[in-house]
Amino acid sequence: MVHSEVADIVALAPGQERSAIALSREAGWNQTEADWRFFLELGEVFAVERDGMLAATAAIMPYGVNFAWIGMVLTRKRFRGQGFGTALLNHCIAWLDALGRVALLDATPLGEPLYRKLGFAPIEGWARWNGRQGGAPRQRRIEDTASAIDLDRQAFGANRSKLLLHFVARSHFSLSTPDGSCFLRDGDLAWQIGPISARS
Repeated sequence: MVHSEVADIVALAPGQERSAIALSREAGWNQTEADWRFFLELGEVFAVERDGMLAATAAIMPYGVNFAWIGMVLTRKRFRGQGFGTALLNHCIAWLDALGRVALLDATPLGEPLYRKLGFAPIEGWARWNGRQGGAPRQRRIEDTASAIDLDRQAFGANRSKLLLHFVARSHFSLSTPDGSCFLRDGDLAWQIGPISARS
């Protein structure tokens, strides 16, 4: 299933996260090998390879039965401008169309013009925040996993239980009660807070 003449698209397999993380590190993203491994094991990761390395990637993570998230859309700097990102996005969109799923994604300022050209429209805005704290956070786990999954399903609109269970397994801090939940996990560059769900 190739949807572009400019690129031969391949599917990555579990175990190739070390090759993939080079792209997110070059872009200054916060993903870890565990994040890539999650996409490789529970989703689909497509790539274009050039000169014996990954030149570009795009991934699909299904949620529930009706839609899926497209993410990890990255092109190594030396290969930009050759249409690899567009080819991979078109491949993901066609893949999801064949499954009858709606495609959603988060757009960075760099990627937003491309997504708009492909027919994506904004439905919500978001902002990325960062701050400083002294030292590593203290470990704490008070988990009511069933409540966290239920709250997230209500807030997000689909079942993300596999994602949340993955975060529970690797969280440095997680707090879940019937009224709210919060996760804190490691990142490649900084600690990552989220997802957070609450009834008020």
